[in-house]
Amino acid sequence: MNFQTKQSFLNYIKFLKKIGIGSVGICFLDKRNKQVLKVFHQFFDEMENFYQDEHISYQQEEILRFSKIANKHFIFPKEVIMVDFEIVGYITPFIEAKS
Repeated sequence: MNFQTKQSFLNYIKFLKKIGIGSVGICFLDKRNKQVLKVFHQFFDEMENFYQDEHISYQQEEILRFSKIANKHFIFPKEVIMVDFEIVGYITPFIEAKS
C-alpha cells in the first residue's frame, strides 16, 4: 500500500477504527478490506526530524520474512505500508476472535 504524502495517509486512516495501541504502533481496522493496518509510532512523531540519530529504518524483507508461512497461531504481515517511499507500518488480515 503506497501513499505519496503523510497527509494523504492520515486522510485514509482517519475513517478507520482504532482497535489497539502497543509498544511498536497503533492498529486500525479496515472493515471494507477485512484487514488491519499497524502503523509505527514513529510515523506520528512530530519530532522525528529533530532526533535523526534515533531514526529507525524498517526493511520490507525483514517485516515480510514470515508472510508465506501458513500458521493457525500467528497472524503475519502480508504487505508493508509506504508513505513517501518510507515504510511506516504493515498490513495483516483481520481475524475475528475473542480478546
